[in-house]
Amino acid sequence: MVDWSKAEKKDFPIINKIAVRAAKILGGDMFDWAMSVSAGHIACPVDLEGLYAAREFDFVHDVAGINKNLNHLTGNLDNSFIPRYAIKNRKGGRLGKQYHYQCLSNR
Repeated sequence: MVDWSKAEKKDFPIINKIAVRAAKILGGDMFDWAMSVSAGHIACPVDLEGLYAAREFDFVHDVAGINKNLNHLTGNLDNSFIPRYAIKNRKGGRLGKQYHYQCLSNR
């Protein structure tokens, strides 16, 4: 189940903009897109500003992917889906390019 207590008011305006853009490109209801993006952002934090400004191809990948892979029972993203705009933390390593996605720790 999605833990809506983790939603932050500061994110609502940009999520609304993302939802409007998604409805224009993909069709459907703006409210449904807003709920999917919000729940996806809770499950796997996303750079919302970056997503809103993304090229259409990347935007559709993330928004449609979140909508398709969001598990409404667990609140997680299934099928190992990681949005392209998922927030990642760089970790040092032998190769120096190891990243940890915050969403993987939620599973």
